[in-house]
Amino acid sequence: EYLERSAPLQLLEYHFSEHAERIHGVLMLDGRRVVIAGEGNGPLAAFTQALGPPVNIQSYEERAVDAGAGARACAFIEMSLPGTSVTRFGVGVHENIVTAALLAACSALNRLLAAAEPAQRAHWLAAIGADVATGAEAASKVDAAAGADAQPRSAELANAGISAQH
Repeated sequence: EYLERSAPLQLLEYHFSEHAERIHGVLMLDGRRVVIAGEGNGPLAAFTQALGPPVNIQSYEERAVDAGAGARACAFIEMSLPGTSVTRFGVGVHENIVTAALLAACSALNRLLAAAEPAQRAHWLAAIGADVATGAEAASKVDAAAGADAQPRSAELANAGISAQH
């Protein structure tokens, strides 16, 4: 339920610049590719800002799943949509803690949207990523916007079972 849910929102690719605390990414949103970009005081703040419609992060935790240098990270996040008392948790597991955190955010958002009223869900989904692109156009926009100091995570997402398409 937490790790398998990939609709309506799935993270395909992202680049995070620690220096500028910017994120650029590509999401699959109800079957369409959406390019997002945002800034914040860390990856989660930049990601939630990049989505467009506001979301609230209620709590966040991370744990190591394994021991040693090859340990995977498990991120837990509790989120809510403004104006509602409904909260949902999300979980993400990955070798990279930033990727685990973003996967957890997508998991929580998917669970929130499943619980939302149909009108609220439709409004929220329509507001995500005003810059819609497809195929190679989306990848080139992400690469161009990310800049030289970005850390590409396409291969890591692919290793996590998420298709990162260029």
